[in-house]
Amino acid sequence: MSLNIFMRKVACALLPRQVTLSRRLRDGTLVSGANRAGYGGRGAFVFGDDLEPEFAALDRILRSGDVLIDVGANSGIYTLKGARIVGREGLVLSLEPNPVLLAVLKRNVGRNRVGNVRLRGLAAAHECGEFPLYENDNKPNSFSLVSLGDGIRSFSILAVDLDSLVRWEGIKRIDLIKIDAEGAEDRVLAGANAIIREHQPAIIAEVALGGGQRSSCWLPIVPVARQPQPTAASGGPSTHLCRRRPRLGRGHSMARLASRGRFCR
Repeated sequence: MSLNIFMRKVACALLPRQVTLSRRLRDGTLVSGANRAGYGGRGAFVFGDDLEPEFAALDRILRSGDVLIDVGANSGIYTLKGARIVGREGLVLSLEPNPVLLAVLKRNVGRNRVGNVRLRGLAAAHECGEFPLYENDNKPNSFSLVSLGDGIRSFSILAVDLDSLVRWEGIKRIDLIKIDAEGAEDRVLAGANAIIREHQPAIIAEVALGGGQRSSCWLPIVPVARQPQPTAASGGPSTHLCRRRPRLGRGHSMARLASRGRFCR
């Protein structure tokens, strides 16, 4: 652990919980969030651009003019960085069903003055409808359409399948889908079958294991060549390599699926 990360963790521990933490990323993006576990502020404040390997490599996946769909946007770290990369000719469609985090996301988008972001207070699922959002661990970044136990409180939200949403939004291309759905990833993908087949986007998906268990490793799937190989996800050509490497600390496994060989440019 670097001294800088250690000192930022100490600051989180000492500062009052009502304090808003802010950090400017290397590209100038300003990310803010509450100094409370699960509220989208601490991770960005402590780790910045190094929050996750795939986040650090986002500018290698996206290009100017691309379209990003951010499912489970939280405080907006992917949304904001993605918006800068794709520029005025691109688009970020950002989904966050939790009204508390949606308010934080809206403020962050406003502070960064990005005009290419569409905010939607929706969850992504296998179909359109009303669903309970379970307050797992009492942390907003763990809230999910999937309950991790008995007696967990929930509140009602609206969800939409991405196939329908993309059609309603009039989106004609999709280059990257980032999914952080805390155990409901299969539902998100089931509702995106048509757009995945048509557009073959790169996908960054956090995968929660069943029974409330969380893995302690990353499972990245990244392209290493241009030679096409059939994949079940896209129904078409893709190039990828699966490898495993350890991840320190508590967390989920991460599957990175990048079709069209765009990850290594």
